[in-house]
Order: sequence, then structure tokens, then C-alpha cells
Amino acid sequence: MVVDDEPDITLALRLGLESQGFQVDAFNDPTEALSNFRSDLYDLLLLDIKIPSMNGYELYDEMKKIDDKVKICFLTAFETCYDEFKRL
Repeated sequence: MVVDDEPDITLALRLGLESQGFQVDAFNDPTEALSNFRSDLYDLLLLDIKIPSMNGYELYDEMKKIDDKVKICFLTAFETCYDEFKRL
């Protein structure tokens, strides 16, 4: 699953991953991504950190409640506070 508020980013990631044989669900709205998230469905989550309405950390927290084994990769184009990673 790919979640980023920028449609160009989700499209590029989806097309790149699909060209390598991966099945990808891409979302620009974190609440829509959360409503479509199911336990044991995704091997990896690619989440943007800076998303309006629910940031990537908050989305990850909610998804971990559904599937505590899911793997995560945070994406960002911004300078971030690495203190947030300590709580994960």
C-alpha cells in the first residue's frame, strides 16, 4: 500500500512497483487508506509522513492496531524531527 497526498507521487510509486510485478493499492487520502486496510493483506506500507488530516505516524498507529506485524517505510520530502521515530 502506498499513501501520499500528492497524486503524482502515488502514481509514480504505483507504476514503478507494478512494473516489477508488485500489486499496489495507492491512496491520496489517509482515512480512505485506513478504511481499506486489512490484516495480512499488505506486505509493506509506504506512508508519507506529512499528510493533511492524519500524518503518516498517526496512520501507522491506527494500522498497527489492525495488523501488528505489518512492515512500514516512511517517505518524506521534508526535513523531519527524528524524535518521532523513537516512539515507534
